[in-house]
Amino acid sequence: MAAESVSFGSRQDVTRPGAPGWLKRHSLGAFFVLTFAYSYIVGFPLLAPIFGISFIHLPPLVALGVQLLAAWAPTLTAIGLTYLGSGVTGVRRLLVRLTWWRVGVGWYAFVLLTPAVVILAGLGLHTLLGGALPASIRLTPWSVPVLQFLTAFPLYLFVGGPLGEELGWRGYALPRLLANQSVFRSGLVVGVIWALWHLPLFWIPHSGSGSGWGEFGWFFLQLTGWSVLSAWVYARTKGNLLLCVLFHAAINTTFSAVLPVAPMYARQDRPILLTDLLIWAVAIVIVLNPLGRKSPSHG
Repeated sequence: MAAESVSFGSRQDVTRPGAPGWLKRHSLGAFFVLTFAYSYIVGFPLLAPIFGISFIHLPPLVALGVQLLAAWAPTLTAIGLTYLGSGVTGVRRLLVRLTWWRVGVGWYAFVLLTPAVVILAGLGLHTLLGGALPASIRLTPWSVPVLQFLTAFPLYLFVGGPLGEELGWRGYALPRLLANQSVFRSGLVVGVIWALWHLPLFWIPHSGSGSGWGEFGWFFLQLTGWSVLSAWVYARTKGNLLLCVLFHAAINTTFSAVLPVAPMYARQDRPILLTDLLIWAVAIVIVLNPLGRKSPSHG
């Protein structure tokens, strides 16, 4: 179906007479608290070494399964709270927004290509400033990254992040913030909490997210910028969650599987700084203009 108006209010989605009073008053806070609680409880075997608990040891495949299960906390929490507040009808309204595929081709181009454009621009600036690119980038034919993207994209789409998170961050939390705040501020708030939710991964060995406060700082700057852009996509397409999922998957695929920038980030600050600044430049230019600041339609 075509993208259509959705309710951005924080109360309109909680309409069932039997909905708990605490959910009517604190739906946004409940979502954040329960999302973190679920992730920490399910992921405790992975977090235990961080707290000095060494007797818990999981085989690699089991650890990966636990990590993926914990990563679904935002979506599962959103579905559960939506059911408590609006019943099966509310859950259906939430899920159907994943099927709004009839949008202009420009939207698909934006969400699928923007991550690659930003990375390439950041690496280009790095070389202009005298930096060197690794041979894996300089000597790779252009067709190889394209094939890598097409091959890896389905995996990054269905495993972990996009489907496990977007119904929560963009489907549940963002519209409640948009009821009273601008697109920019709403996206920033979600981005800060979204980044902090990932924080434990930077101390879990082999999580694939990085290690320590330094890499988390780069990640925080990057993710908050992406979140502002995701909020803009959501608002301008009247609540289209399919585009948010595709955007999330494109970011993960491009940064992790296609353009091998992560090893460079671990050795050099300038490439990732330039990339993160470009993400924020794009977010500011796009969102902080009359079109970006315009209130989304409430339908």
